[in-house]
Amino acid sequence: MLDNVINMFVSKVTNILVPALAGSVAGIAIRSYGSVTGWLRKALNEERRIKKEFMADLFVSHKPYEKKSGVACFAPYVGVIISSLAEQNPDTVVFDARIDTGADITCIPKAYASKLGPLIFGNLITVRGHDGNVTRVWTYRLTISIMAYSEFPDSAELRRLKSYRPEKGVLLTDSSIGLIGMDIIGVCRRVTFDSTTKEFFIEC
Repeated sequence: MLDNVINMFVSKVTNILVPALAGSVAGIAIRSYGSVTGWLRKALNEERRIKKEFMADLFVSHKPYEKKSGVACFAPYVGVIISSLAEQNPDTVVFDARIDTGADITCIPKAYASKLGPLIFGNLITVRGHDGNVTRVWTYRLTISIMAYSEFPDSAELRRLKSYRPEKGVLLTDSSIGLIGMDIIGVCRRVTFDSTTKEFFIEC
């Protein structure tokens, strides 16, 4: 939008004001014109910079699918930070977790959660495993922060996008891969997957 404003300004000054001026008056006008257009150019660059920062901070944008060791296929992964709700423990753990629309609840590997020390219990819930068995297990209260990803090559790839504290808590599993389930995905504004380009997009 600001590009259009600048182009209109340049066109009007060139076609109307400059031809109507002569001598020193024209020189002053042209210098003023250059000063104002310079300011507008700076404003445009600032708008682009803010847009770039906005994209980096608020989205997982055009992130390619990845194939992790020990996993058969490519899938969408995001960087996450987990932290305990216990005030006495400020530690955090960073790792990658797979976006899984088939999971009702977010699952965190015990190996990562154990690094946070004692955890706060959540709820006793009934879950059905991949083997079909139904069990009663406790969830744990954690803060899950999704990390942003930007397509801009000069932007920091990992920034804290948004933090979640799932109401039911999260499951701790023996798997080495975390799963971001629908308890988090479902409250995002938009999540899209492109099977052709093998990229995905998340807006929180």
